[in-house]
Amino acid sequence: MSTSGCSLVESPMPVANRLFRIIVQSAFLIRLMALMLACASSVGRQLTTGFMLWGVLLGASSFLGLTSRIDAIGFVMRHPALAMIDVAIVVTMLSIEGPDNVLMLATLPTALLVGALFRWTTALPLLVVLELGYFGALAAHGVSVADAPYIMRVGIPFIYLAMAAIGQAINYGTSQLTVAIDALHRAQAEKTAALERARLARDMHDSLGKTLHGISLTAASLPHWIATDSDRASALATQLGAHSEVASQEARTLLTGLRRTETDRPLLDLLVERCSQWSQRTKVLARATAIGLVDVDDETRLCILSVVDEALENVDRHAAADSVQVEVTADSQRLQVSIIDDGVGIAESIDGAVGRARYGLLGMRERAESFAGDLSITRNGSRGTRVLLSLPRNAEERTT
Repeated sequence: MSTSGCSLVESPMPVANRLFRIIVQSAFLIRLMALMLACASSVGRQLTTGFMLWGVLLGASSFLGLTSRIDAIGFVMRHPALAMIDVAIVVTMLSIEGPDNVLMLATLPTALLVGALFRWTTALPLLVVLELGYFGALAAHGVSVADAPYIMRVGIPFIYLAMAAIGQAINYGTSQLTVAIDALHRAQAEKTAALERARLARDMHDSLGKTLHGISLTAASLPHWIATDSDRASALATQLGAHSEVASQEARTLLTGLRRTETDRPLLDLLVERCSQWSQRTKVLARATAIGLVDVDDETRLCILSVVDEALENVDRHAAADSVQVEVTADSQRLQVSIIDDGVGIAESIDGAVGRARYGLLGMRERAESFAGDLSITRNGSRGTRVLLSLPRNAEERTT
């Protein structure tokens, strides 16, 4: 996990991509195990320099495919010429050491990797080179294809072909899984957007719609009262102004709720954006990170964003802080949001602050309690304040 300024922790790999990498890394692991088996079978024998050289080369390439410190798999996929180097090592090893060498087992996963890592247009030439290299190794060691044992004449070439075909199936399957997941995400986003439109329509009907209807009725009667009762007309005009202001506030509330919820965007993106905007305005560094969070429903999202907004405003007004850390952690039971600053620190408990009509803090606590959660505000050691919002992860628990 890493952050920079208001940047977010790196998002997890898509499911299909993780699955693909696990399978490819398994192929590298099989090749590494085959090398270990070849070395074990050679115990007690005189190992040649060539044997050790090929073992080291194949082992090094296998280890690079297994390590997570560098994206060797992605690099090879972007540069197919590197795969040709690996195939060339295998073919050269077969030509020098012979196709009946114990290292032969370590060459079989190469075909699987060729098929899995590349489209067939790239994989096919690599497979042809591997197959021709194998038959060339037979000829180089004086073994006639017609006279070779069946396993060497047919079995090994077929295994190469089958491994490459399995790799291609893996490549195709994971790509289709990616397409299916993307389609599911789009469908979920469309469903969420439809629900949000329905919610907005209900809110407009219940609040803004009624206010505008009242304005319309008042405005319709105003010409009559202007002609018959100027005092009454003046009072109605004043009411129109007041009702117009109410309508304006209701419209802002609806639009603010729509903007802040933004159900088609991940919560983490919104938190990072909120931190960035706040940092630009206050010149105080704010960072957002997350551990174990997938996403939350719309109501929980709005609750979290509202609490974070209020906490950041309190930091700006009272903390004299240099930096703020917003962190979201979640497991299967609870979701916690902590806002930690390095400012002067809160001088009283939340109960004391609420008791002195600190309505912002009261609103934060009431939001938490409305979700069957809790909110605590404490000093963060010798310097700073820690706001901790804890909510149930499952929506069902909020009604119990």
